[in-house]
Amino acid sequence: MKHKAHMYFWITALVIAIVGVVRRLYSDSTVDINVGDTYYVTPAIYFVLLIAFIYFMLGVCYWFFYTMNISLNKKLTKVHTVLTVLGLPAYLLLNWYVEYKSNDPLFTIIGNYSIFIKILMGLFLTILIGQLVFPLNIIISLIKRKKA
Repeated sequence: MKHKAHMYFWITALVIAIVGVVRRLYSDSTVDINVGDTYYVTPAIYFVLLIAFIYFMLGVCYWFFYTMNISLNKKLTKVHTVLTVLGLPAYLLLNWYVEYKSNDPLFTIIGNYSIFIKILMGLFLTILIGQLVFPLNIIISLIKRKKA
């Protein structure tokens, strides 16, 4: 079986959605967003479903290029897929580890676990900046296609 990037993104989106729904059944977690003088309290499941939707749409983009026979750069596709599909679970596991090791809220343990916080921030920024590989891959493949 040939490995296709869109399948990895779709499987990851499904796993994220399932884990988020199961976690929602056992805990009632919320996200507090402070904007000006107002706090917006949102269930965390909405953010989980948003992330799952983003992964699903990345899979749709890769599937579209696959069905239109537009060949993307294989190395850039692998870099983007590995970084995106494996980066989020690595970030979440490390974040869970830091929260699990401490009974205090996350903002009070920065002094105790500063190396983990730095690793978390570095991993997050790497994943975020690594998303620029996808549009770069599209631009490179379209330029090569016009030359050919």
